[in-house]
Amino acid sequence: AILQYIRERLDEGQDWHYDIMLDAQQKVMGIWWMSPEQVKLAQRYWDLLLNDNSYNHNQYGYPTDIGIVVASDGRSCNIWYAFHESKDIDTHNWVFHNHL
Repeated sequence: AILQYIRERLDEGQDWHYDIMLDAQQKVMGIWWMSPEQVKLAQRYWDLLLNDNSYNHNQYGYPTDIGIVVASDGRSCNIWYAFHESKDIDTHNWVFHNHL
């Protein structure tokens, strides 16, 4: 559902960013995305990134990562989201590589 929503927005010309992690059998192992507003926030407030992780708090039981920046007025802004099956270092590297 998330991927379909993003692709529909891209077809409308919106500037969504996303990536999908697939295993050797082409099973989705992770998805990372940013909305157009989040892209702008990440470009404006790039110098500090917080990463909030939660485990088994969604319908898929996948870990959830939320990239957060702190704006100049002190408010926190979510700039990306990721769901992924694994909690290993390669997966977390994939999440952060997408941020960069």
